[in-house]
Amino acid sequence: MKNLNFSKALIVLIAAILLLPFAFSCKDSSAEDGSSITAEDLEGVWLKVWDGETFDYDGESSGSVADAMILEIEADIYKFIFYYETRQVGGNSGTFTITDSELIYTPSESWSSNEYDWVEDTVSIPGMPVALDSSSLDLTLGETVIGLVKTVFGTPEEIPGRWEYDTGEEVYNLELYTELYYDYSKTDGGDTTYESESGIWSASGTDSGYIRVLVSDFYNGESTYNDCSVEGLFNYSLVPEELTVFYYDGTIVYVPWEQPIPQ
Repeated sequence: MKNLNFSKALIVLIAAILLLPFAFSCKDSSAEDGSSITAEDLEGVWLKVWDGETFDYDGESSGSVADAMILEIEADIYKFIFYYETRQVGGNSGTFTITDSELIYTPSESWSSNEYDWVEDTVSIPGMPVALDSSSLDLTLGETVIGLVKTVFGTPEEIPGRWEYDTGEEVYNLELYTELYYDYSKTDGGDTTYESESGIWSASGTDSGYIRVLVSDFYNGESTYNDCSVEGLFNYSLVPEELTVFYYDGTIVYVPWEQPIPQ
């Protein structure tokens, strides 16, 4: 798992670039009915994936980059989550307000790769222009426009089950339960465990999309971490009898494990 620190440099970056003239968006900075954007209009999960590119979320040349991000909004609560090579590397959460189609953020927490969890952070972030239509959201940072797509995550009935990938030397087991929980392990097929994790899962489609996991406990081959909060985001495809998951270091094609999934 990659460990990149998420520091307050992101906040400094946002504050600095907002002093530049705002870039214009091709979308209307209003809701579809012509009224001002409300918090209710923004509720949901908004996803951005940089295909073949990365985003310097901690500032240029910081070395802290993301290749995907999620903005999650519920009521007046927001959460940014940054991913690199399928794993969470940063994040920021708190409350927000909307003034003249600008989002004003008041963080209360940031995500720490040292703690594998969220820690207190009360530094304010200046507002940024926002443009919205039915399925996409543009956030403007200076001359940079980040386009996010509204993405619904759930638990499609086609995906839950017990899945296995056996190389002959290593056995990967992925158990996706119908009640959102999951277990993953990589073993030698016997008593030796190379890595494992458990937590909550959801998916953005049926036959393809993204599997999103919230890891609460994991073992990385050296140390065990409990009661943590680390997200993962994996592209996947599903055909009869095969679940293909695209990890940063390779692709695994799981097949059904012979044992039935517990109900």
